[in-house]
This record gives sequence, structure tokens and C-alpha cells, in this order.
Amino acid sequence: ILKRYEGLTNSWFAMNMRDPLFSKNKNLRLAIAHAIDTKRYNQVIRRNISLEANSVLTPGIPGYDPSHELPFFYDLKLAKYFLKEAGYPKGKGLPTLVYSTRTKEETSLKEADCLKHQLEQIGIKLEIRPLEFPEFLRKGRNGELQLFSDNWIYDFPDPLNILQLLVSKNFPGINKNGFSNKQLDVLFESLEEMPNDKKRKEGILKIEKIFDQ
Repeated sequence: ILKRYEGLTNSWFAMNMRDPLFSKNKNLRLAIAHAIDTKRYNQVIRRNISLEANSVLTPGIPGYDPSHELPFFYDLKLAKYFLKEAGYPKGKGLPTLVYSTRTKEETSLKEADCLKHQLEQIGIKLEIRPLEFPEFLRKGRNGELQLFSDNWIYDFPDPLNILQLLVSKNFPGINKNGFSNKQLDVLFESLEEMPNDKKRKEGILKIEKIFDQ
């Protein structure tokens, strides 16, 4: 009997927000987000044993809201619409994007091929660049990756342990996607010394709303 249970691990598909192609074109980011079929990914790569994320937080972490819904979902029609709005109808004029793998192992290469196929459905071409993990880590922390998949295992069960990956001061570093938002930075700093109470939970929810945008 196969049993599934929540683990304190997050996995995600990331774009380098310091790359002008993404930082200046939200419609392109939305096109990519809506082109990814997470259910298909879970079936092909995870063999349906992973739980689909509904939040940047995982179940079991203080502040996690089981009713929360991510604003991104699989919809090819919508993905094609955003790609056109981005200025690249059917992918025309868009440079080939580069996806770097975490390792050269079969699972990482299979994951890359799955994502490549999904983006091709809307006209986005993807070059797969296999990396060994030390090189992936170095390039990621230096902000040298364009597209990649990453994961995080909580060091301790606290929301700030994962939210630190979104803080501006952690780029270059563990904030590999180069996300930066001044309001989020201020909120994060205020929560670091705050007790685990209602006010702290409200702050965490505010950060999640910023992330969802």
C-alpha cells in the first residue's frame, strides 16, 4: 500500500528575475506559468506521489492556509494569450530560453525534457543545459541561471526558513531567482523577532500575497 504524507520540502520552477527578459515582461512570466501542467509533471516525474502546492508554505508550517490557492494554473489558451500580450505571438521573436538542470542524473534530464515539451505547446523554445550540482549551485547563487528547477528542505519548521529565499539581501546567494520587493523585505525583517502569534501570521499572509502577484 502506497501512503502519501506531507514533508517539509518545497520544489518549484524558477525564472531569474534579474534577467531583463523576465523582469520587464510580466506577461511573458504569466505565459510560462500557465503553460506548465503540474498534474502531468507530477504524473511523469513524481509518479503521482507529490502533493501539488497551493502555497509557498507547506502543510505543517505555522501560517500555512489550506484554503489558499495559487493564482497560476495550467491553461494553454491563457498561456498563448499572455505570450501574445508579451509581444511574442506563438513564440515569434522570442529568443530560445535556457533551462539549467540541477544534476546530470536521469531524473533531472527527464524533468527538463518534460518542461521543454510543455513550453513548446505555446511556441517557446527551450535549450536544456545539463549541470552537475556544484556548478548549478554556484551559478544559481551568482544569478547566472535563466530558467531552472529548485527545491528547499526546511532547516526548521518556521515560515521564515522558506521566505528568506525571497529577500533582496539574499541575492546573490540563496535567493537564486533574484526576487526583490521592498515591502516584502520590510515585512520579513519585522517578523524575525516577532513571537508566533496572530500578528505574525497576518504578516506572513501579507508576504504570501506579495509573492502571488
